[in-house]
Amino acid sequence: MKSNRTNRMEFERAESERLYLSTEPYFLVKDQKTGEKDLETLVDSGKVESAWVFVAGHSLWLNIGYETYTDTETHMIKYYNLDLDGNGIKRATHYYNHPRIFEEEYYNKLMASGELSEKFSKNINAVNIAIPSDVDIEGYRTYLRYNPRCRMDFRIASPHGIVNVDFEDALNEDTVEKYNSVIKAMPIIADISTNTKSAISDMVDTINQEMSGIFSVAMRYRE
Repeated sequence: MKSNRTNRMEFERAESERLYLSTEPYFLVKDQKTGEKDLETLVDSGKVESAWVFVAGHSLWLNIGYETYTDTETHMIKYYNLDLDGNGIKRATHYYNHPRIFEEEYYNKLMASGELSEKFSKNINAVNIAIPSDVDIEGYRTYLRYNPRCRMDFRIASPHGIVNVDFEDALNEDTVEKYNSVIKAMPIIADISTNTKSAISDMVDTINQEMSGIFSVAMRYRE
């Protein structure tokens, strides 16, 4: 996930009553809970990532992804970094999706190696797709640095649910380096956890313990 700073964007009215994947900016008036249900559908059916900003108080979803691409090794999205402060937006949530197909492809690749157990492959794959990467964290910090007056949190929709990242200290220069050290525990957690939900929960607990005072992570599992 990569961001591109922009001060001006023109959003067209959405062509559907549901959120959809597009590299063209659009807006959709919809409450947050119903919009998150749309993201679940896109997680199950989509083949690429996209990104949105939900503007609290206006029930407004803004599609901000402008380039998505996928190959056998990398799944990436480029999105616009909006000038929320300049537009007087005081509360917003940033979203993007991790499609189920990403998890399936990576799992098949791990199992094809013949070197890893089924349990380990499922667990590490689930954690990897459910929690933010170091690139994600740096992207979030960039958004907050550009918009210091906007109260903003960040969410990722995956096959396992929606993870929420809430910053306390976005300016801490050691954030990404420290987070990189934390996620190195991922293989150990995947190995000792009994199932995917346990692996994700244990990773979330580890992140919250080690990143305390900088940001916190909460996982809401799919029903």
